[in-house]
This record gives sequence, C-alpha cells and structure tokens, in this order.
Amino acid sequence: MADHVELARASGWQIERRHPGALQRVLSALWRFCRRKPLGAIGGLIIVALLVMAAFAEWIAPYAYDQSIRNARLRPPGSGFLLGTDNISRDIFSRIVYGARVSVTVGFATVFLATLLATTIGITSGYFGGRYDLVIQRIVDAWQSFPFLVLKQSRFWMLTVEVNPDHVLQGHFFPPAVISMPVGNEIMGYPIQPG
Repeated sequence: MADHVELARASGWQIERRHPGALQRVLSALWRFCRRKPLGAIGGLIIVALLVMAAFAEWIAPYAYDQSIRNARLRPPGSGFLLGTDNISRDIFSRIVYGARVSVTVGFATVFLATLLATTIGITSGYFGGRYDLVIQRIVDAWQSFPFLVLKQSRFWMLTVEVNPDHVLQGHFFPPAVISMPVGNEIMGYPIQPG
C-alpha cells in the first residue's frame, strides 16, 4: 500500500483522501449514542414517533377523531379497529393519533414558557445584582430544597375534605377514595349538590 502512495507522489498525482460526508458523520454519531445509551435512544424514538404522529395525523389515522362509526359500538381490537372503539363508536387509535398533537403542543409550550421564565429571572438577577440577586437566589434555593414528593403530598392534603387517620398510619398517602366527588366538582367549578 505504501509503495503505491510513494509511486503516486513520485509521478505527481494528487491523492484525494476520502472524508466522510456530513450524513455519514451524523449517522455514525447516532449509532454510537444508541450503543452507549440505549434508554436515551428509546426515549428519543418515542419522541420522534409522537412528532411524526402529530404532524401526519390526517394520513395515519383511519378515521377523524370525532367520527362516530355506525354499528361499531365497543368493538374489540381487530383488523377493522386497531385498538377497538369506545362507547360512542369512535376509533380509539384515531383518537390517540390526534391526541398526540395536544400532547406535543402542551409539552413544548410548557418547556418553552418555563425556559423563557427561568431565563428572564436569571438575566434580570444577573443584570441588577445586589439585593435583588440575593433575594432571587434565596427564593430559587428554597424552591429547589423542597422534595417533589412533599410538594405533591401537600397539594393532596390541601384538596381533601375528609382525612382518615388510618390511611396516614398505613402509609397510604394518595388513596383515591379520600378525595371525594364534591371536592372535585367544586374545584372544577360545578356546584355541590346536596345529598
């Protein structure tokens, strides 16, 4: 091999080295990532699937999300309906595909707004400095010091009307039966009907 290179140089030929193209570099990096972090690759695949479903819902879903299909009430999964139908004869698979749009929109909007808010707070804290910066730092430190589970439990206890001490002693912090229907109705703005 070296003799050929020396012969080519001696005769004045230009030797072109083949550099991998951009696509080949991206695919190689992607393959390395999939081998090193398979769970991250699976998560990325799920996100890509959701994005594709959201973008091409009209072509993927066999029915419209609100279309009632005649004589198809509560059909089991099968060839006609991939995931079956619901109690008002709508295709469940089509509703999931169209629902991906809402999920993707809410997910990206939430991340965008959270990033925008955090960036604004960080920039103003760094720009103004002094006491404002110190107060913002303490608020952020206090916010991050609360464990997530404690915040969820405190929200749960604020929304319950009746608390059974036996549930607390047995370690059932989130029993579904504790949150009563009237509380849920009042939270949603519906009037509590006397029982």
